[in-house]
Amino acid sequence: IILTDASGVDYNFKVYVADNCSDSGTYIVGTVSVDIGGTTWYDRSGNGDNITFANAIPYDGGFNFTTTSHYAPAPTAVESLKGDITMETWCEQYSRNGPHQTIICTHQDHRRGMKLMSAYHSYGGAFWVADGSGSSGDNLLDTAGGTLENTGVFHLVATRNTSTGAIKIYLNGELSASATHITGDVYTPTDNGFIGKEYHSGGYGLKADVSLIRVYNKELSATEVLQNFNVHRTRFGV
Repeated sequence: IILTDASGVDYNFKVYVADNCSDSGTYIVGTVSVDIGGTTWYDRSGNGDNITFANAIPYDGGFNFTTTSHYAPAPTAVESLKGDITMETWCEQYSRNGPHQTIICTHQDHRRGMKLMSAYHSYGGAFWVADGSGSSGDNLLDTAGGTLENTGVFHLVATRNTSTGAIKIYLNGELSASATHITGDVYTPTDNGFIGKEYHSGGYGLKADVSLIRVYNKELSATEVLQNFNVHRTRFGV
């Protein structure tokens, strides 16, 4: 899914569901046009995967999230992902609204789905993954070195391989942490994913500028993660 402004010009903020690292490829599921003065992102692919946004403010090259009222439901194609996945963002995290700051999740609830976080308690970026039954066997990876709040723009990527159970998190193109989790599907009982919020121990709204989100239905390799980082690092001065 590629977001554009109402005129069809690339508005920079993008949400992808893809099998490759290209802005235009066979596996991107559709194109969305966003009316900057409105609240609905329209799926132009014919798949009807429109999403309605609550109040986030467009800025130069992305969207600004400031309160718990700034969010959007994740595209249906994202909510359906339970196996192989890559979740990626370029963002700038400000002083947080709560202990969790979620960029995008396949399910918003505790011990459900997968979540890419720009902050988790005293840690920086994090990748939260449910187990196969929604019990206490969930797993969380975090970037080393503490908070990323007020440190400028950064590139954060999380990957999962459903066959091996491997989960990884990358910060600015480099592997930060890895672990082995369950194989097979993670527990995601209903479609309930979001961009910019979750409901673990209450509603934690995101407080960040988000310039890009990509979600792939495959595990990107370290080489592909670095490639994506290098494509945009000059733009963001990283």
